[in-house]
Amino acid sequence: MRKLLFRSLFLIIAFTVSWMIPQKAEASNASDSKRTTFIVSAEIGGDIFQDVINTNLTFSVGHSYENGLFLGAGTGVIGSWEEDVSFPLYAETRYNFPSNKKASPFVDVKMGPAISADGSKKVVMYCSPSIGVDFGKTSLYLSYREIKWGYANLGGIQIGFSFSF
Repeated sequence: MRKLLFRSLFLIIAFTVSWMIPQKAEASNASDSKRTTFIVSAEIGGDIFQDVINTNLTFSVGHSYENGLFLGAGTGVIGSWEEDVSFPLYAETRYNFPSNKKASPFVDVKMGPAISADGSKKVVMYCSPSIGVDFGKTSLYLSYREIKWGYANLGGIQIGFSFSF
């Protein structure tokens, strides 16, 4: 199982990096300004009703607009230390609230299908809303992850850290 996790993680990283080489975005005017942004996130958490710890590593790419909106897509690896591993493919929307300080609050939602790594290759629904604070290129956040249809131990409250570039 550990070999499968590491091989899958390597393939996801290689695919993500090769597919998402940044392209220079040309803006037609100042209000339409955007730039390509990559977000790498790591989370740890669990279900408060069960004694389960799970982890998550995701990679997103999309466009950050000057009004604080980020629209993108991503993939990752979600694993429980006691149950299963799942690979989500999701759309991501993030909004950073305007702030004159070094810290900027945000809300974020990731949603899409997830493929199970067990023998069934079952497709389930992945949803992860979060709230957090950006400190320049790094973020700290609290999220709730829900994976529908049979993976109670992959959901729950998560504490996360992300880096954008």
